[in-house]
Amino acid sequence: MFAIAITLLIIEVGVNEEGGSLARRLAEQWPSYVAFVVSFTVIGIMWLNHHQMFRSIRVADHGLFVLNLALLLVVSFIPLPTKIVGEELHGTFADRRTAAPFYVSTFVAVSVVFNALWLWAARGRRLIEPGTPQPSIYAHTRRTFLSIPTFTVATLVAFWSPEVALILYGVIALSYLLPGDWVNRLLVPELRTADPEGDAEGTDPRG
Repeated sequence: MFAIAITLLIIEVGVNEEGGSLARRLAEQWPSYVAFVVSFTVIGIMWLNHHQMFRSIRVADHGLFVLNLALLLVVSFIPLPTKIVGEELHGTFADRRTAAPFYVSTFVAVSVVFNALWLWAARGRRLIEPGTPQPSIYAHTRRTFLSIPTFTVATLVAFWSPEVALILYGVIALSYLLPGDWVNRLLVPELRTADPEGDAEGTDPRG
């Protein structure tokens, strides 16, 4: 599903048949290119994090399957707001103020579902691999949760300036490409000196 969503992103990028030279028409599509790159980055990061998450999960239950299905639902929806924001950034300010929040709020929904998926597995360590250190669970939970407030702020900024919101969103998305271990050590002090084979005991993944 992640691969299909990424493929659909580029299919939605087109060039106007009228409006001057080809070079000009290509240049006029810059919002579509920006939206494509941002959406591609976000979906790619989600794919990487999804893969990493399930490396820590030892078993799945019905609730996890349902939440994973909900995640695939919102991921498959991403090409639509990507297409809309790419087209409407050339429109009126009112249309831009509609398109940009619609686009960014889609990723807020993705973040909420992604958090719910991880918390379902991590709460009480019920679905987590026994050997996973508890500080690593804390770090993953905190890093995943940070996406909700940051993307929400970007959504609010979109009502003031759609262009600034897209830039902010791109910066936020790129920050998730930082090495996970490095970010985890920043979020959880215990990981700075913890033994990789350290204690896996604990029940509350929220820290």
